[in-house]
Amino acid sequence: PRRDPADIAERIRHLGELHQAGLVTDEEFSVKKAELLAEL
Repeated sequence: PRRDPADIAERIRHLGELHQAGLVTDEEFSVKKAELLAEL
């Protein structure tokens, strides 16, 4: 089953905020973003 694209987009936005705050590394951000995009 496919995830709701709006939910995926919100999770990526939140991940971006964590990345900007320095709580997530560049590599972690890239990997997780790719995983989320793959769910679309």
